[in-house]
Amino acid sequence: MSRLFKNVAYNVVGQGTVLVLGFIGVKFIFSRLGADAFGIIYFNLVLTGVLTTALELGVLSTTVREVAAHSERDRAYVVRLIRTASSLYWGVGSILMLAIFLAAPFIVELWINLHSIDPGTAATMVRYLSVNALIFLPRALYSSLFQGRQRMELNNSIDVISSAVQQLGIIAILVRGGDAFVAVQWIAASAVLSTTAYLVVAARLFGWRAMVPGYFSDVVQRNIRFTGHMGALSLINIVLLQFDKLVVSKLLPIANVGYYSFASTVVVRISFAVTAISQAALPSLSGLHRQGETQPMLVQYRKLQDLICYGVLPLFAAVVFGALPLYGYLFNRQVAWLLLLPTALLSLGFFMSATVNVPYTFSVAVGRPQIASGSNALALLVVLPATTILVVLFGITGAACSWVVYHLFLYLYMIPRICHECLNVPARAWYLHIGRVLGLAAVAYGAAWALIAVPTSYSTIALLAAYLAGSLAFAMGAFFLVG
Repeated sequence: MSRLFKNVAYNVVGQGTVLVLGFIGVKFIFSRLGADAFGIIYFNLVLTGVLTTALELGVLSTTVREVAAHSERDRAYVVRLIRTASSLYWGVGSILMLAIFLAAPFIVELWINLHSIDPGTAATMVRYLSVNALIFLPRALYSSLFQGRQRMELNNSIDVISSAVQQLGIIAILVRGGDAFVAVQWIAASAVLSTTAYLVVAARLFGWRAMVPGYFSDVVQRNIRFTGHMGALSLINIVLLQFDKLVVSKLLPIANVGYYSFASTVVVRISFAVTAISQAALPSLSGLHRQGETQPMLVQYRKLQDLICYGVLPLFAAVVFGALPLYGYLFNRQVAWLLLLPTALLSLGFFMSATVNVPYTFSVAVGRPQIASGSNALALLVVLPATTILVVLFGITGAACSWVVYHLFLYLYMIPRICHECLNVPARAWYLHIGRVLGLAAVAYGAAWALIAVPTSYSTIALLAAYLAGSLAFAMGAFFLVG
């Protein structure tokens, strides 16, 4: 098995395990602490994700690309790159943590709609969780180093162990009668422990000297253009990725924020299979591009695109078929029905995102990130007003629908440019490929839902049988369609 596909396997298995482990803590937090506490924890995750990803500034993609290309030939340069990135991210993290800590009462008063928790308690919970803002970017940096070296078994092992420790700690605290303060303290502490593990393993790979923050102007000058495009793309992406949750958090009760954010997290975790493939592909494609291996790049692109389109669609279908029993167990039946349609729309939107992921990764590998950054900048003009209107009209269902709107725009604007400027293939061939996959899925899973799930009143056994029947039909069709 090639290193590329080993890394894909590590990422898929690792992030899938983290997803399953995450269900455990959610069940206990919701049942023991209530909907408001659950909503506050997930609101903080959204807030931290928005701020830190907005300030990522494109450095992580640069790190993956440069480490993949130069770690063997110019180790001194790679050390300077890591030290420069470390100084930026630890500095930004410290400022963000202080800002959230000081602004917590105002955030709670002006933004969050509470029902059962008083504002003072909510503000204290947000302050404890502000630790995540400090360590999020440095941890992402160390993870990018593993990706650049194509050693993704390392970050996934740490993620799985850290998630297991965090969830077991939450269970122990709540079973022994601990309150929300103790739970969020443990969440913050376990995040610090996982970042420490990342730091130690990164130091073993690159040396402790590389972990000491510093600044080197030659590193900045060498990467400023590429990093600038990736930084703009990162900022725009996080606005597009989190804007729906921010609108929901402002217009709807905090419990709905928790429900919708958790449903989004489930679908995002499933889409980590796609992220896993693109993370593994970027250093591989970048290396081939540096060597001038155009034809092997295109062959690899086609294999990865087929792997994503036919491989991850059954995973998104599993989220839809499993939504009612899963959410019914974690929350209650009413919440499960509330989240069914949003989950289906999120799954469709994230599948559409998956289909553009490999073309986007290819464009970054060949040094054309401006295609994606320009496309997403234009998407802001369409998606942000559309999201606001959809949330006002349809609540969390409208928020989920905004994801479909966003990716329809990328289909129409970004994909033709990548096909023409990077892949040198007709855009209609790309559309035809995706159309075949979606058509097959609609027939296979739609028929199974209508013929098995609906007549049996959506029982768990019937949903499982319908999913298995639909997956079998999809697999048979894929056998004949895959390139």
